[in-house]
Amino acid sequence: MDIKWMEDFLALVKHGSFTKAAEVRNVTQPGFSRRIRSLEHWLGVDLVDRNVYPTRLTQAGEDSVVAMRNSLSSVYELRAKLQESAAHQKMLILSTQHSLSISFFPKWYQKVKPFMNNIGVRVNANDLHDCLVTFLEGQSDLLLSYFSCDLSPEFARLNIPAIQLETEYLVPVCAANSTLVDSNLNEPTNIEMVGFPSESFFGRLIKQQCMSKISADLRFSLICETAQSDSVKGMLMQGIGMSWLPATVIEQELAKGDLVQVPHLPVHEMKVMLYRQVNARTPEVDKLWNYLLSTTSPVTNKHRHSCTAFTQCCPPAQAAIK
Repeated sequence: MDIKWMEDFLALVKHGSFTKAAEVRNVTQPGFSRRIRSLEHWLGVDLVDRNVYPTRLTQAGEDSVVAMRNSLSSVYELRAKLQESAAHQKMLILSTQHSLSISFFPKWYQKVKPFMNNIGVRVNANDLHDCLVTFLEGQSDLLLSYFSCDLSPEFARLNIPAIQLETEYLVPVCAANSTLVDSNLNEPTNIEMVGFPSESFFGRLIKQQCMSKISADLRFSLICETAQSDSVKGMLMQGIGMSWLPATVIEQELAKGDLVQVPHLPVHEMKVMLYRQVNARTPEVDKLWNYLLSTTSPVTNKHRHSCTAFTQCCPPAQAAIK
């Protein structure tokens, strides 16, 4: 059972309509309805009478309101106690995307570790959407992610502090023995591709910023799909298809020559961003942030609104693997 379902139900009780409650909960109305249905299925009873208008609760729904409020209150109290305990341990909580937790965070942490003064960091790796939800709900101190036009307007509205830590490149690669290496991609060609789910961050980015810039003569056949960049890399290492991957994820494979850059396909530039809560949970967050500000520049609201300032194709493809 997802605690968000209970929050959705109480929002429905408060606002009296699926449309208004879905708007407040920042989800689509069909998605909100599915979450209420999921709660009902888990409980085994109908909470809403869908045969009348306006929306009305069933007797079981009426009877559950107080109990759900009390249950949520208990859960929130428990979370507050645990977070207070973590604060006493001076441990920073960082949400980050899976690929960054593997390819970027270890090296970056090694650089800032001398300044951390034995402060621990709890790393919660997830997809971008879940990282964003966790961060906006105040369950993490920092968010490490690739820049995304989807979250930029919301972060600008909330005036979330941001720092660009590094520039990363999304590179088209394949195995060194692949026929793509010597192919003339200026002619009609069918290319087997290992892809990311279309709803994932990399899936959307590759479609919007890479494949949209490719000649219509090229045809891509999706032969495998996986959400994990390491899984994609493993497929390519077996000589299966091609894909776009962050350069830091395949740094060693490129250096050894096990993977090579596919010629004539676009390389996409990405920004590695670090965000923090406006109000720090612990003094250690402010200390780390002030240190980072001394070595780089913060991102201003003026730049937050410009996606082209953060996402652009890198013309010299070889720049991605220098």
